[in-house]
Amino acid sequence: MKTVKIDDDKLDELGQVLSRRLIRQMSKRAKIEERWLEDLRQYHGRYSIDLEARLKKQEEDTGSSSIFVNITRSRTDTAKARLSDMLFPASDRNWDISPTPKPELVQRANSDKPVMGADGMPIAIDGQPLTERELAHVEMEQANEAAKGMRREIDDQLTEARYAAVARDVIQDAVQLGTGVVKGPIVVGRTRKAWIPVDGSTYELSISKERRPGLRRVSLWDFYPDMAASRVDDAEFFFERQRLTTKQARRLGKSDNGYILNRLKRVLEDDQHKKGVQGNTDIYARLREIADVYDSGGDDTCYELWIYTGPVDRDILDMIGIKRPGAFDELEVEVHFIGTTIIKIVEMPLETDEHGYSVFNWIKVDGSIFGYGMPYVLRDPQVVTNSSWRAMLDNGALSVGPVTVCDTRLIEPADGQWALTPRKVFWKKDPSASIGNAFATFNISSFQPELKDIFNTAKELADEEGAMPKIAQGEMGNTPIQTATATSMLMNASNSYLRDVVKNWDDDVTVPLIGRFYDYNMQFNPDPSIKGDFEVDARGASTLMVKETQTQALLSLMALANDPTFGPMTKAAALYRKTVEAQRLNPDDIVRSDEEIEQQQRAAQQQPNVEAQKLATEQQKLSLEQQRDEQAYELKMLELSLTHNQTMAQLQAKIQEVEMREQGESERQDREVAIKLATGSGL
Repeated sequence: MKTVKIDDDKLDELGQVLSRRLIRQMSKRAKIEERWLEDLRQYHGRYSIDLEARLKKQEEDTGSSSIFVNITRSRTDTAKARLSDMLFPASDRNWDISPTPKPELVQRANSDKPVMGADGMPIAIDGQPLTERELAHVEMEQANEAAKGMRREIDDQLTEARYAAVARDVIQDAVQLGTGVVKGPIVVGRTRKAWIPVDGSTYELSISKERRPGLRRVSLWDFYPDMAASRVDDAEFFFERQRLTTKQARRLGKSDNGYILNRLKRVLEDDQHKKGVQGNTDIYARLREIADVYDSGGDDTCYELWIYTGPVDRDILDMIGIKRPGAFDELEVEVHFIGTTIIKIVEMPLETDEHGYSVFNWIKVDGSIFGYGMPYVLRDPQVVTNSSWRAMLDNGALSVGPVTVCDTRLIEPADGQWALTPRKVFWKKDPSASIGNAFATFNISSFQPELKDIFNTAKELADEEGAMPKIAQGEMGNTPIQTATATSMLMNASNSYLRDVVKNWDDDVTVPLIGRFYDYNMQFNPDPSIKGDFEVDARGASTLMVKETQTQALLSLMALANDPTFGPMTKAAALYRKTVEAQRLNPDDIVRSDEEIEQQQRAAQQQPNVEAQKLATEQQKLSLEQQRDEQAYELKMLELSLTHNQTMAQLQAKIQEVEMREQGESERQDREVAIKLATGSGL
């Protein structure tokens, strides 16, 4: 950031102006903060302060129930988990960067006109004239390569800044309280350590510092925008609070971030600055009380560092000694102050003068930057659920046994205690009185089924009003589902509301945030190869929200992969890889790479040749065995002829008969070998 040179004597006057403006925003937002506190109490299973006190007194006096049935927390956490899972899958980004389409470039890509040089002559390469089509394709390829480089750079920066983790915290704020805020890029200093070899056995630690763009989640309790604005883009200014310990405040003076050291020293020497702008606010003590955690009773040891982001008009510029030309000229600045003491004032780092805040609403509210969260939407169903459940418990306690009335003039307990216990003994005081007049019992009616219907109806209304049906919460409910396709269709339908929420994230966070990272790299990144005219593509709603539908489509295509018509036209490996990705699995862990598939195919092509060689060898063996059998047969025939004195004519006839039979068997074997060679099936 560029430090603004100003008149130090006028800084206190500017501090007073900004402090008064901040207090006005605090006053305007007080009602919204009370709603947030009620939302948090409901999320943590706590009644409002007044109702909680009244129920506890009734419990002490009459023994009635004060239980809280928390249906808000589960639905809030489910909504946060569903949205986080959709926006930040493990194997994909919810954004992209591509070159800005240029109509003139598209026209040139379809033209065969020669490219003319500065001398009016056609430009030739290797004796061939260069056409506008060729030049346009080169420019488009260069733009695509630059966009890929910018995408990699921003992706690395977001990974270092833990974008997904920060975004999940922002989503948690939005679902709980209605609004989540993320700020970026912010310039952060990172220390890198590396061990450098000095010789063969000695290493030296090298520490270097570098500035990188980062981002952070801004707590709603510390975020005070221009309350007159209905959208974050319409806000003229913002105030943000950072709570610092004394150690952290002292550390500011050791940094090179442009803090005015003499004014910072003044703050550290005066403990009154620890009370902030309007005294020591107790908001964090109230938050700890709601969550039922340790309450320090205040933050007397903390400094409230306020960061003002916005314009400084001509009157204030003149007051602090900055001369700006023009009657309506303004300067976008970032002012840091504690109490009313300004300790830093710098110009906005980006030339676009963007404030750096992105605001996401779970449910948008017309006329306000702040929206509604899930607890606010479920306020009435939660009240009905609690009331009906308390009534069920109280009615159950009253109706579990009869109310007994005793006439103490007629009887008295043997043990002196009037409480009814098993095998209780009473003494009859008046022998002439009827014992039937001593006791009377009255039964309290039970309304458990009616109260349970009210309770279940309230839970169903919570699902409808919160737009989180049972199937979206991981429960099937009473829906009869028989097939995986039907389940996928129901899941896709249940995501209709979340699709709209994801579009809000795309419009309000993804596009402006990635756009600011793009502007930062265009302005400060020293690598010229990644720079160009690009635009941000938010893919949350268009790509990530249709996973269930894509999964079913991919499974259907997998079935067509064996079809004789469509199979040859299908890239089987790519289709299978996409199917594995749709199941949210890493395809590299399951599917072979293209190189491995190619090696497998080559091995399969070589396999028939090996089988043919084996068949030929076996055929030769059969032929040799056949020859040996024939020789043995002839010797046997000679032996028989000598033994039985057969005539030569009889012997010859016998030999011919055997030869014909052997020839037929040989032809059959030859046909069998030929068939096996042709089919490659082996022996």
